[in-house]
Parts: sequence; C-alpha cells; structure tokens
Amino acid sequence: MPTTKPVRTTALTVALASATVLGTLALSPVATAAPITPATVSAPAGDVERPQGEVGPLKTDTARSGYSSAAMAPITRSAVIARAKTWVAAKVPYSMNDYREGYRTDCSGLISMAWNLGTNAWTGNLDTYATRISKGELKKGDMLLFHNPSNPTSGSHVVLFERWTDSSKTSYVGIEQTPPHAVRRTIPYSYFNNSGSYLPYRYKNIIEDVTVTRDHDYTGDLKDDLLGVDSTNTLQLYYGNGSTGVDFTKELGGGWDDMDKVAGADFNGDGDGDLIATNKNTGKLFLYLGDGDGGFESAKEIGHSWTGIEHLAVGDFTGDGKADIVAVRKTDATLHLYTGNGSGVTYTKQIGSGWSKMTNLAAGDFNGDNIADLIATREDTGTLQLYPGISGGISNAIEIGTSFHLMNKLTLADINSDGRADVITVNRNTGDLFLYTSKSNSLNAATKIGHGWGTFKHLI
Repeated sequence: MPTTKPVRTTALTVALASATVLGTLALSPVATAAPITPATVSAPAGDVERPQGEVGPLKTDTARSGYSSAAMAPITRSAVIARAKTWVAAKVPYSMNDYREGYRTDCSGLISMAWNLGTNAWTGNLDTYATRISKGELKKGDMLLFHNPSNPTSGSHVVLFERWTDSSKTSYVGIEQTPPHAVRRTIPYSYFNNSGSYLPYRYKNIIEDVTVTRDHDYTGDLKDDLLGVDSTNTLQLYYGNGSTGVDFTKELGGGWDDMDKVAGADFNGDGDGDLIATNKNTGKLFLYLGDGDGGFESAKEIGHSWTGIEHLAVGDFTGDGKADIVAVRKTDATLHLYTGNGSGVTYTKQIGSGWSKMTNLAAGDFNGDNIADLIATREDTGTLQLYPGISGGISNAIEIGTSFHLMNKLTLADINSDGRADVITVNRNTGDLFLYTSKSNSLNAATKIGHGWGTFKHLI
C-alpha cells in the first residue's frame, strides 16, 4: 500500500487555428506563441449612438425568470458575469424601448440586470449604486461608466468589466449592450472612443466569490464541465448541466497525439478551468489558460524533463486558490508536490512513496474542505483509494470503491454542483461513462451519463 508522509502545516490539423471573437480556439499542444486573447472588434470612426430608455421599475408584464426575486441582495462577481453572459448568448438586440426579464435592453439595462438591481437605472444614476475605484482595483463585475452631461440620452455608455487580457492592462474583456446586440469582446482601456471619460466603479453590494471547487468550469457559467481527447487526438468539450451530467458542446482542436498526460484545474485562480499537458517526446510541460468561454489561450511552456513522470494529477493542495501538481516518479514510485504560483510550478517536496501499483490518479476537492484530495486505483486489488488533502500534502488512504480495475480512465469534477468533486470514469469493456457523486468520504451509486467513450485517450 502506498505510504504518505504526514504534513503538519495546514481529424483537425496540428497547427494552431485562428480564433474568432472569444470563439472556438483550435489548440495545438506544442504551440508556444504569445497568448491569444479575444479578437478586438473595431469601433466605428464615430461612436455608435446608444439611446437610453426611461428610468423606472422592472416591467411587470415581462416574464422575468426570477431575476428580481432577490433584487439588491449581495451578489458574487462570478454571478454578475454569468448573468451578463446570458444576454450575450441570446444576442439580445439593443433597444431603448424593449425589455427582457423586466430589464430595459440598452447599455444601462444590462448593468442593472447583471447587478440584479431590481430596477432600471441609467448612466446618470448608476454611480449611486456603486463606489468609485481606481483602474488598478478593477475586478470582474465592476463597470466602466461614461455619463455625458452634454448628451446624456444618446452620448453616454457603460461597460461591464470581466478581466484584463494580460498583465500590461492595456485592454480588457468587457460585456456590453451595444448595437446590434449584446457582445463580449476585447476592448482597449478604457474604451474605443472617449477613453478618458470612462470611470471605473464597483457595485456596493458585490461580494467576492464563495470558495467552491470550480476547477473544471471552462464556460464561465459556474458549472463544471468535462473535457476529453478522442481517438482522432481531438480535444472535445462537454458542457456540464450542473446536476446530472454533460452534453457535447464543441471541438477545441486536434494534434494531441504527442501528449501523454493531460489534466485540468484552475491554475491562476481566476475561476476558469485551465489545462496542463506533457509532451511524451520532449518531456516539456505546457499550460493552457482558460478564457472562461469554452476556449483556451495558446500554450505556455512551464517545465521540462517530465518524461520521468509516470502519473500526475492537478488541484489546489496548498489552499491558496491556485492549482498544484502531484506526480509519481518512474524510477522509485515516489509521490511529489509541485506548488503552483498562477503561471507555473515549482518543485516543493516528496509527499509519499510506494505508488508503483497506483493508476488513474485524479485530484479535486472531494470532501468539500477547499483543499484538493487525491484519488487513485490500486491495480492489484481494483479498489479506489481516497487520500484526503491536508495543507501541502495528503493523509492516509480511505477505500471508497471496489472493482475499479474495470475502469481505464478517471477524473474528478463537481458535476452536481454541491461543492464536492465527483468521480467520472469510463468502463473499459463497454465504453460507458459513469458518474459517482461524492458523499465526502464515500461514493453514491453509479449513474450512467454517456456511452461511446471506450476509444477516448484522456478524460479531463
């Protein structure tokens, strides 16, 4: 049995395809180009007129789908962005006279909806719901407001801030209601036109995100998703429905035949799932940062000499909000921790030995304590072992399943959105995909959630 050291401290082409505006990005595992950000949509020479409708309460004659049920209540940053993305996904047309879920479908109406104000504000009073902040303080869910006193109805605008595109902070991903419809796109700071007039503000009732395992949320909807590399070496995305399973969404790119170890987790702590992968020929370790919209930036090399690793898993074992790597060395079957810093990993220490008989390593917060746990299958007995995480390491094994020698692929993701990572695995004989939801220190009975997974090379 593996021992642990107690820790006392708490057919697509291989080439990279071009990306559309925050659309599908075809990934090449060996690409090392500069990170790809959403393509900037050019603004017209003169600013687009965005006439604002009347300020007032929600339209009670419009189906609101529960949007006003908790108006003005504290709301997390991720919830604000998720709400705004619903208008982007629906391509809600811009109008000063129309309403959706009770909210006016103009620029200020989108902010009113995203913040769940329970009323229709306009650029002239949105600042009363917010606090003025600096550029350096901007976080997702804040706004950039331009109220033009000389032309308040047609010459003003407001944008929801999501994230910086890179460390230079010269452009950001913003969500805005603008003709012809709501969009999510890259915007030069602070805007295409009248840049000096857009001021950053923070909603007074916004709160930081609740710490919940979301290592596999690749679409930004606060639900974990599933990735897989199929028999054609193509990376596929399966959208999680937040309760019972996953559905195929789209292909993300080919050329994954040289990658022998692929795993997902939130490496930079931004709430979006990221990917790591090792090249079996060069031993290089690559990081792909997720864009929160079902795509990834191009690969960044963050390590080398990983051909000596037999198995690896990724998760936040240190509790700092950034994923780490645990890996089994081929030479002596010892388990080691590589601490993540948001953009790479650093070797830290050995945390176990005797891992020669262990396969299907996966990591995630299985017991809901905000620290990653490790799961592995014992080849000799077929039992599934849980190693609860402790700060900077793992504790002794707990047997949580039997007959897992019948499973040849396994990962962890919070499919039912209860704050605990669940086991997803493939039966090697039937190719069926099974979900075992977590009971903290044991498993619920298996539920079949898919078929045809027998030829997949990786489950992520």
